[in-house]
Amino acid sequence: MPSAAFYDRLHESDLINPLPEAARRLMLDERLRFIEQWRAPGRLLDVGCGDGAFLARAEARGWTVVGLETSPEAAARARAACRGQVVCAPLEQASLPGELDAVTFWDCLEHLASPAAALRQVGARLRSGAVVAITMPNGAGAESRLWGRRWPYLDLARYGHLHHFTPRSLRRLLERAAGAGRVEVRTSGSVDLRHVPALSPLARRPAGTWTLDRASGLLARLGGPLQLGSTLLVRAQPRPASPP
Repeated sequence: MPSAAFYDRLHESDLINPLPEAARRLMLDERLRFIEQWRAPGRLLDVGCGDGAFLARAEARGWTVVGLETSPEAAARARAACRGQVVCAPLEQASLPGELDAVTFWDCLEHLASPAAALRQVGARLRSGAVVAITMPNGAGAESRLWGRRWPYLDLARYGHLHHFTPRSLRRLLERAAGAGRVEVRTSGSVDLRHVPALSPLARRPAGTWTLDRASGLLARLGGPLQLGSTLLVRAQPRPASPP
């Protein structure tokens, strides 16, 4: 299990938040709209809140926010970024707020020792109609399939991913652990075929780069409909409670 110091180093590296500030803000607003299409602003818990940028954007759109973060360095930045409470503790040890309207795991659930236990824990606090939203690398995407055993996210020492999910397995986890009755799975992002190790001989040929660029573009167009994108973006709502 990666330590808090590991996540301190991860936040200090270029592996987290590599986007320019303007592009990152647009991406965070898109994620909030993704939630708000199913749930109006209320109380939101961001598990693995990092530097608090998402919490700040959520507050600006009318959400009351709470963040959880295991990295003390990142938690300190999150407290400076937003007005909401930021708790520096693992989810398993945290005292969660009352009822929640949304819970987010942005590139976080795959780092937890037991994703199922995490979803059950937050699921017990969800109001009727609340939303759980998740992003993570797609274990069945074109990138992971083409890289095979050399897929970078299999490097535990570098990325700290304890689990890997596909669209199907993540949907089943949400249905079983979070009691989700409504689940939508999207994928985004493609793969630059010039960097796939198995295709490096083709990339060195005179017309190889052109061929791989055309194929990369085709994969990008097919990625969404075929769920081959490199990133999973998922939202779910629990099943309505049965009448007494």
